[in-house]
Amino acid sequence: MKLSLAVSKFINADIEYNLAKIKEAYQINDDVDMVCFAESFLQGFDALDFNFEHDKRIAISQDDLIIKELCRMTKGENRALSFGYFELCLGKIYSSYMTIFDGEIINNYRRITKTWKDYRYCDEHYDEGKEIREFHFMGHDFMIALCGDLFLKQRVSRQRGSCFGQSMSIFP
Repeated sequence: MKLSLAVSKFINADIEYNLAKIKEAYQINDDVDMVCFAESFLQGFDALDFNFEHDKRIAISQDDLIIKELCRMTKGENRALSFGYFELCLGKIYSSYMTIFDGEIINNYRRITKTWKDYRYCDEHYDEGKEIREFHFMGHDFMIALCGDLFLKQRVSRQRGSCFGQSMSIFP
């Protein structure tokens, strides 16, 4: 299995620009099984200001038109797309990581550690996921963990599965 870890510039709060980078890298990397972007790439890592009225316009839901567009882009392709984004769900914002394959969301992971947010300013509208779950793709078992999640040895060590399969490719 070949993964492409897409290293690309993003602009905070410029979803249009970041989305164009995702599309470009996905099209270029047509010889891999999955194209992966960084945590919070879609909106930019520092896009939130932890004012919920502002941030709820930046975060997107799983049924947002942008997600539907990315699902359409992967339909009929033989490779997956994974990217980090700020997710809006039931009045809460999460630091999430989505994987799409053949037009379908096959995994949506919500970061479980709290260190992605600024506690001085945020409130109950900013939340975390509860678990690291395994999902299956092209005959392999995968698990997603973001940044500080990897330091939770007690949670991660109880999980099983492979993180990256057999090989990895990195493209600029």
